[in-house]
Order: sequence, then C-alpha cells, then structure tokens
Amino acid sequence: WITYHAFMVLEIDHGALFILCERKTDMLEVVVGEVNIPMAFMKAFRAVGPGRNPARCFDEPRREVSTKVTVRQLLGWIDGPVEEGWQPYDLLKANCQHFVADLQSFLLNPSSPHHKSENPIQLEPRESLQDRAFILSVVARTPRALKYIPETFRRDRQIVMAAVSNDGATLRYAPEAL
Repeated sequence: WITYHAFMVLEIDHGALFILCERKTDMLEVVVGEVNIPMAFMKAFRAVGPGRNPARCFDEPRREVSTKVTVRQLLGWIDGPVEEGWQPYDLLKANCQHFVADLQSFLLNPSSPHHKSENPIQLEPRESLQDRAFILSVVARTPRALKYIPETFRRDRQIVMAAVSNDGATLRYAPEAL
C-alpha cells in the first residue's frame, strides 16, 4: 500500500500496562489499559469508539526498547514537543505514519534535542519566576511561556492577554475562569 493507517501499542512492564498512541486526522488518541485484554481491544477499537477491522491490521514484530523511557517521560513528550510542534493533518507531511515514526524515534533516543520541549523559562532562577514584571516580559516575548509559568500568574488577566495578543493559540493554557 502507498498509504496505510499506523498506530502504536506500547507494552509496559511485560504486559502489566498497555498504551495505545494513535493520530487520527487532527487528533491524538491515547488509551491506557492493564493486563492482556486491552491489547486485543486496542487492535479492534479506536479511543473514541469506532471499530477497526483487526483482520486488516498487520503487526510489526515486537521490539524491546533498550532505553528506559518512563510513562511520565512519554506523557511529557506528548505534552511538550508533540503538542508544541503539532501540525494540521496533511496526507504528505503530517499524518499517522509521521507520528508513529516520531514516537519510535523518541522511544529509541529520548535525550535527542529533537525530543526536548522548548520551555523558555526552565533555566531561569527560581526567584525570577515569582517576579510578576519578569513573567510579564517573558510572556510578551514568548507567548508559549504561558504554559510553563506558575499557576498564580496564569490566572493574571494582564499576563494572559500579553501572551494571547501575540499568539491566540496560547489561550488554551489560561484557566477557563478568565
């Protein structure tokens, strides 16, 4: 086939836990399950319910990953670099096959700079992160920093507006109450 749908089921701790990661159109679907039952379920159903034809699914050979990636690291990668670099679905440039290839790359080399989140405040001194004027200037320069600042500043209307006025997509990091 020239095109095919790809998803990945990760087996954790010799089958104690399974995680399905699947890009479908513009959505990333993640399913977590315990024991062996979810493996069969994950092959038969997508996270949002529609079934797939298991007879048309072809298993790749299982590969043990020599790096020790934790579930927390995996979720951090999804919430960081994957979310930050997410592109609208494109059959040729951003589809399920690309996502699975990126996931495989992350699992094989999680310390690669390609897999690191670009947190603009991670190297700042802790005391700077309590300074409202400093936070306001960072968010005005780098709106995505809104995701990483302390919660008290994410509830600050002026700080949120400084981010959102430069990048409307950062509104997703603001509390709903605003």
